[in-house]
Amino acid sequence: MINHVYIGSLRSGVGGCLGLKGFAASEGDGIKEAIRSGEAVVAVVGLGWMGVATAALFLDAGARVIGVDKDPLAVEAVAGGKPSKPEPGADLIFERAFTDGRVTATGDASQAASQGDVVALVVPTLAVNGEADYSALINAAKGVGVGLKEGSCVIVMSTCAPTVTERRVKPVLEGYSGLRAGEGFALAYSPIRAMAGRALRDMRSYPRILGADDPLSLRASEAVLSTISDGGIVKVSSLRAAEAAKIFETTYRDLNIALANELARLCERLGIDYYEAMEAANTQPYSHLHRPGVGVGGHCIPVYPYLLMDVARESNVKLPLIEEARRINEAAPRRAVRLIASALRESGRTLARSKIALLGLSYREDVKELRLSPALEVAALLIKKGAKVTVYDPYFQPGEIQGLGLDLKAASTLRSALKEAHCTAIMVAHKEFKSLKSSDLAAYMEEGRAVFDGPGILNPLDARSIGLVYRGIGRGGH
Repeated sequence: MINHVYIGSLRSGVGGCLGLKGFAASEGDGIKEAIRSGEAVVAVVGLGWMGVATAALFLDAGARVIGVDKDPLAVEAVAGGKPSKPEPGADLIFERAFTDGRVTATGDASQAASQGDVVALVVPTLAVNGEADYSALINAAKGVGVGLKEGSCVIVMSTCAPTVTERRVKPVLEGYSGLRAGEGFALAYSPIRAMAGRALRDMRSYPRILGADDPLSLRASEAVLSTISDGGIVKVSSLRAAEAAKIFETTYRDLNIALANELARLCERLGIDYYEAMEAANTQPYSHLHRPGVGVGGHCIPVYPYLLMDVARESNVKLPLIEEARRINEAAPRRAVRLIASALRESGRTLARSKIALLGLSYREDVKELRLSPALEVAALLIKKGAKVTVYDPYFQPGEIQGLGLDLKAASTLRSALKEAHCTAIMVAHKEFKSLKSSDLAAYMEEGRAVFDGPGILNPLDARSIGLVYRGIGRGGH
């Protein structure tokens, strides 16, 4: 257990702090007991991957939960005692809470807020053409504000650039509720630090960042979050400091992946195996080189740097390093296609009319999730260049793949995907694919010998020794 720690001092002169009433004014132990006993109601606004995990954690802690979403299918699932997303471990929690009568759902945020002692805002924040889009968060805040009852504790969990909660969400909540943050209701910001497919584990175990602009909101929110976090609470001095912490850490990862992709490109030219150099470099405690890949997917890393760049533009600050990292990572799928074409050329074929077996469509390994998947972009580029693409992903049914509208064929087994392939293109390091050996590919591929290894799971020497034409990102030494 990590003890609750506090960093910095609360911003002065913010919020008025004349004193909260109701639930948020309770002592910390009283708030915890209200949640654990099922007396407190938690309204979770947004039932996507992170929202459903948040709801599950509060249910597991003992609270009554009202899920809120504009998607009627998500509402129907949660109201029926089922998670709206397939998050490992959530099914049993929802089933038990449904049996106990502690979970329901609605499409009406104001109705949920009128009953909620705690309101968690867990809706997506987006970037459209490089511009931040907080419309879902603002609309959710409007609905919550209409129904917000005095003494509630509102915790914004959606990822935002610094100042968004303070300058955009807070005025909406206050305007629609007629209450003041820090007086009529508690307002805090606590970002979610988790990955789909392991969200319950991550959210329980990682330290929870928490910021507020007044001490009473901070105290109430800390008590609430301590019921679902075993990793401790890291308190910071303000809403904007907490926002910065989350968006800085995701941008850090984007930059490091971009660095890996740049160094991998150089290694290909210099005849160096990037993975060999990376592993050697990382024996130095201060070196944390990342693995390169076919791109950066999911809702977080490809999106959040744009939120940061957006607020930087508003502040007349340029972020050229962050902009360049995005450009590099967004170009990665095109580089993957060039390597696939290179392998085909060496085996005597052109990309046009070649049959490509694409292994993996998810944005990362061992999860059924396509949001901003670079594998999808690679598939689309291959088809545009005249290749015939067959996809096998153990997490998707053939009908789901064919329903994407990309003119993709779908295979139900690995062997059937590889049988007629001129080139096998491994996109994602799913567990099933990690167990593959080069000899397996050589045995299963009856028509071709070209292999592209995006996640770097094969041994290049083994592949070449049995006659495969191997290409891998950063595998210049082979």
